[in-house]
Amino acid sequence: AGAYRAHDFDVSRETEPGPEYVEIRSLGVRTRGIVFCQGIAGTTNPWFEDVQFKPAKGEILTLRIPGLTEQRVIHRGIWLAPLGDDLFQAGATYDWKVLDNRPTDAGREEILSQLQKILRLPMEVVGHHAAVRPIHRNQYPVLGRHPQQPRMACFNGLGSKGALHAPYFGRQLAEHLTGGAPIDRQVDLVLKTRWSSIAGHFAAGQNQPSSGASSGKRPRALPLTQRAQLAVSEVVGRGDIVIDATAGNGHDTQFLAELVGDDGQVHAFDIQEVALENTARRLAESGLANVRLWHHDHAELSDVLPSELTGRVAAIMFNLGYLPGGDKSVITRAESSGEGVFKAAALLKLGGIMTVLAYTGHDGGQSEADRIASILAAFPADEFEIKTVESQPGRSVGPRLFHVKRLKAR
Repeated sequence: AGAYRAHDFDVSRETEPGPEYVEIRSLGVRTRGIVFCQGIAGTTNPWFEDVQFKPAKGEILTLRIPGLTEQRVIHRGIWLAPLGDDLFQAGATYDWKVLDNRPTDAGREEILSQLQKILRLPMEVVGHHAAVRPIHRNQYPVLGRHPQQPRMACFNGLGSKGALHAPYFGRQLAEHLTGGAPIDRQVDLVLKTRWSSIAGHFAAGQNQPSSGASSGKRPRALPLTQRAQLAVSEVVGRGDIVIDATAGNGHDTQFLAELVGDDGQVHAFDIQEVALENTARRLAESGLANVRLWHHDHAELSDVLPSELTGRVAAIMFNLGYLPGGDKSVITRAESSGEGVFKAAALLKLGGIMTVLAYTGHDGGQSEADRIASILAAFPADEFEIKTVESQPGRSVGPRLFHVKRLKAR
């Protein structure tokens, strides 16, 4: 008893994050953290305004279907979920224009006609509901901490299909907030948004985002892999042409494929067949078909790609070193990586970027990072903007992220 309280409050006016707690003024509550699970109301939350949703109205039916003993959730273009005692829920419709919560005859008939294609049983409609739900990319939810206010978190984007993932991702968020467990990349709030303040710090060459908190404490820096993706997401849009020069296990390839959408092009390179197989598997599981895989060294990318791509590529990503989970003796080399970076720069369009993440902890890694730095230092200053982010500022060891932006067309 007393575990839940119903209360309306103005999020923008009454929520005050601090270094040790979040205060909700009208409730007189100070809590160690707050998770916003607001549905469509989350589109007006000022703390998470960079989370982009495409609202859609949906309708569902509650049905009595005597004789149907199915205990699983069925999904055949429409979903049917058992409630017990011959009751089931089915849905859902999509309406991108009329965004209200009024059930319609058209929605009712659409659901019933779809159900009749998979069921041959009589059914009775005992409930009909409509609501506007937030929808995020790939129909997955979006979750995680605010990158500048770590005591504030978001769990949203649960459309009709996304809701089926709620138990799994709800547990994942709880483990992330209580123990720091990682969040799957396809739902990670930081990777699925464009945090302009973080990108601004990246452009300024700083290694940590500012917190904006009055305590003066600085939050933990984002991993360089995420910083690379954030920088790319600021430039790349749907329909663009992009390149993953080191496919590896396909994380960046998937990220790029999702950014450019079905109308875009992704070219992914790797010299290891197992890497391309891992990447192909990841893409298939994500339903992404806009990627061409190349079994070539990244030093050859400008030689094998169509010549008409020169000057048209929006982003190129290099993540050097060895294949995680693979043979650690197979590594990228300073000579081929340097050549690949040099050739890749010529492919960038005006405003396009190239990120190069170099690791120094393995044999040859330090010389490879130094080679990349030397090559980039020779790029014409009026044609390219070069930034370097160090994982350990002021020290010669540790990963380095190079950020190259084309300032002038060829």
